[in-house]
Parts: sequence; structure tokens; C-alpha cells
Amino acid sequence: MTDAPHKRTWVTVLKFAIGVGVIAFVLTRIEFGDLARTLKQASLAGVIAALALFLLNRVLTAVKWGRLLAHAGTPVPLPRLIRVMFVSGFIGSALPSGAGVDIVRFFQLRGTSDDSTAVAGSILADRVLSVLALALLSLPASAIAWRVVADGRLIGSVVILSILLIVGIGFAMAQWSSRACAGIYRWKRKMFLGVGAAESGRVVRSLDLVYSKFEQVHRSFVALGCKKGLLLSVLGLNLIVQFVRVAQIHFLFRAVGADPAWIFELSFVPIIIFVTLLPVMPAMGLGVKEGFFMTFFGTVGVTPAAAVSVSLLSHLVVLVGQLPGAWLFFTRARDPEASPP
Repeated sequence: MTDAPHKRTWVTVLKFAIGVGVIAFVLTRIEFGDLARTLKQASLAGVIAALALFLLNRVLTAVKWGRLLAHAGTPVPLPRLIRVMFVSGFIGSALPSGAGVDIVRFFQLRGTSDDSTAVAGSILADRVLSVLALALLSLPASAIAWRVVADGRLIGSVVILSILLIVGIGFAMAQWSSRACAGIYRWKRKMFLGVGAAESGRVVRSLDLVYSKFEQVHRSFVALGCKKGLLLSVLGLNLIVQFVRVAQIHFLFRAVGADPAWIFELSFVPIIIFVTLLPVMPAMGLGVKEGFFMTFFGTVGVTPAAAVSVSLLSHLVVLVGQLPGAWLFFTRARDPEASPP
């Protein structure tokens, strides 16, 4: 059986291979002169507008997370949640995918409640509802854009992925999903016990410990999902958050002189965001994001230079937008309520 360090090595190798492969793909399809000219001529006003929306999104994310925490029995003042969001964004940007941000969020609030599973459950619910909002934005837009986009197979894959996401999230948030998870756990436990090797006892004990923690978090997560009013209000806030993220890209396209229709931005951007959050992607989706922007928006007439420029500028917006988090992180000792991340 492969041990954990070996698995982490393979995941790292996979991330590196994906990053290198996509960057090579981008380099073979773009003229550096065109890219440099496009970036040089980019409108500062469009970049500033995207940055302002990025900062707004941090606050909106804190608001929706605060609603989940309050219903989980762990109310946290909004100013502290905003602080946590900025600091976690700063630290998490150096960690793989979006999971790094969630881990930092958890550790910053772990001491807020005696029940840390409530904090973990709220973060899980927030992440799941964020992905659901991405799918709900992309699906109708893709259905409308289907007849316009030259590559029907590409837009078809977006529709299929959105539907799969919605179905999968519906399963995860259903009460009976706990029974399904318990069944998988019992099957895995029986399988390891049947091996009879000396190592199987240690594996089973580890499996029991992991499942015990998972069950507590999952129970808290499902309990939040059963509150329909809360679910709909937080989902509505998530739709606003994801729409603002699409608006950031819209302003960046305008900054470089490209102007794809809103319907294409609503169709493509949520799926690109989702893919770059997958655990096998390099940090911040570097390279992969550029490849997807070029491929998707190339089908609706955006030049490779403009598409890659928008992707690179979006990285710049994120980096500049993390500066408040860096300042808050290095001055956290002044906040008596702040927990070490």
C-alpha cells in the first residue's frame, strides 16, 4: 500500500506536469510581442475596477460565512471575519489550490468555539455552496451560448460538468449521504481487516480516527444543509460573490480592449475558477488558468494575447488584493482577539 509521503510526492509531480504541459501549450500558440503590447496598453482604470471588486468580494465572503457560523452556534463579529478572510487569503495564496485558504480559516477560528467541528462544518458548507453557485451561473449561460460558440463540444462539456456538480452537491448535502459514507467506511474497514497483515491493525485504527472526525464535521455540514432558509440565503450571497468574480474578469477584458459578451463570461469564467481550485492544480492555477482562458475565449473571437493578458492581470489583481491581508497578518499581535493562523 502506498504511504502518505509517496502519495504527496506523486501529487506534486502531477501538479508540476500539468503546469509545465499547459504552459508549453500556451507558449506554442501566442506571440510574445502581441502579449507585451496588449499588457502595455491595458487600461489602468479597468484593473483598478477589478481590484475594487476583489476587495468587495472578501467582505461579501465574510458576510455569508458569518451567517453559517451563527446558525452553527459559533457567532463571530463581522470585523473579525473580514480580518480572517484577508489573512487567510494572503497565507493561502502560497498553498495548493483553494484548500489552503480554508485550512487557514479553520485554524484562525478554531479557538472561537468548544466545538471546532462547527467551524469546519461551516467552512465545508461555504465551499460547497460556492461551487454550487459557480455551476448555477454557468449552466444557464452555457445553454444560451450553445448555438453561438463555434466549438459545440467545448460548450457541451461545460454544460455536462455543471450538471454533474449540481447533482453531486445535492447528494453531498442530503441527509441520507451520511448513511452512504458510513457504508463506505464499514466496507473499507472490513476489507483492511480481511487482509490479515500486521500493518492492517494500524491502518484500521487510523481509518477509525479519520472517520470519527469526518463524521462529526459531516454531521455539522448536513445539519446546516437542512435549514432551507439559511441555505437559500447563503446560496444567494454566493451567487452575488461569484457574479462579482465574473465582473472582475469583464473589467479586465475591457482593460485590454477585448469585449466578449456577458453570456460567454458567465458561461466560461465559473468553470475556469472551479478547475483551478482542484487539488491537482498548481498554486493559483498558474499556467492552467492561462491555457483555459485562451482555449475557451478563443472560441468566441478573443485573441490569444488578450485572453492570456486578462488571465495574467487577474493574478496581479489577486496579488495586490492580498496586501491588506499581509499587513493584517504582520500586525495581528495588536489584535487581542486574533488567534495565530
